[in-house]
Amino acid sequence: HPLVEDLSVLISLSYFSSSAFDRLLRWMNEVLSEKEMTNFSDWNESLNFGAFLETLSPGLVPEISELYPLKASENICKLVKKTPEHFGVPSVLTAEEFTDPRVDEL
Repeated sequence: HPLVEDLSVLISLSYFSSSAFDRLLRWMNEVLSEKEMTNFSDWNESLNFGAFLETLSPGLVPEISELYPLKASENICKLVKKTPEHFGVPSVLTAEEFTDPRVDEL
């Protein structure tokens, strides 16, 4: 998928340059229409992550309108289960780690 390839390149570059990190964040904001991300801790409430998955693969998250920010951990559990099945990408964070506000950029 072209968006996944773009994301992979930007993530790789972001490890070497803060401007690459800024480009990655700008790219995410261009791809997502739900709400603006100011940093990657904005994933914590799960709506942006759901929107991102839906952008990568339309129809993957049909329940996106039913995601409720106060149930972030529950939402993330559902969403994280979809990534290995659909994209072949293993989960590296648990839902609890994903929604922990102390966890920001990896």
